[in-house]
Amino acid sequence: MMRRHVIDCLRAAALVRPEDREALDLGSGAGLPGLVMAIACPHLHVGLVEARRRRAAFLELAAHELGLPNVAILVRRAESLEAGADLATARALAPLDRAWAVAEPLLRPGGRLLHFSGPLAGSPSPPPRASEVQVVAEFLIDSPGPIVIIRRQ
Repeated sequence: MMRRHVIDCLRAAALVRPEDREALDLGSGAGLPGLVMAIACPHLHVGLVEARRRRAAFLELAAHELGLPNVAILVRRAESLEAGADLATARALAPLDRAWAVAEPLLRPGGRLLHFSGPLAGSPSPPPRASEVQVVAEFLIDSPGPIVIIRRQ
């Protein structure tokens, strides 16, 4: 649990910038990486986006028990949210192109999607309305794949 999930999620927390204020963990499920990021980056307000009520109830309990005032549980589909996030994460949401289609309208200009990707067969090309794609694979831990960062125009 610690290595496979928590430490893996710390890779995303390491990519949070001091100026980042609002983040959305899309398809949060068990709260990974959202809860880990909220603990590691207390200046960051993290919205855990989870449409399934039972999972959202678990997230509410976890955020309460962990004493995380910087977490909000958003019990709805990501498509119903308004834009304005500095950062979005997608760890088990969808393949890169579909995750970008969900995240892009929610990001402010210059906002970033951090996508936990499996092994890549090369560098992905920028999707529509993206200004930059970066693959971050240099971490001190073994991981199932890189984090792909896509910046919105």
